[in-house]
Amino acid sequence: SYRSYLLRTQRAEGKTALLQLQAAQEKFYLNGNTYTDEVTQPSPDGLGLPGVTETNKYEITVALDDGGQSYVASAEPAAGGGQEDDTRCGTLTISDTGVRGVVVG
Repeated sequence: SYRSYLLRTQRAEGKTALLQLQAAQEKFYLNGNTYTDEVTQPSPDGLGLPGVTETNKYEITVALDDGGQSYVASAEPAAGGGQEDDTRCGTLTISDTGVRGVVVG
């Protein structure tokens, strides 16, 4: 159906936001030898990125591990953004090593 197609194509918004966050994290790491979970905090303490995607379909968060030496970033469907209806794909993730994943459910 058209709705399924629309949900599937809107996943690109979450994927793009995670790739932008990954690039910002690498730049942050080069300057301080650690990653940050401060997505919206401006530089130098954070990444200075919006906490949501362009059309508010996904909320972006970062979970640090190993004392800031690794992270997993998540793009979770935002409440009221419409993407929470996507039952075939839930939260999108990417790690500091570039491993991508999807948490369904």
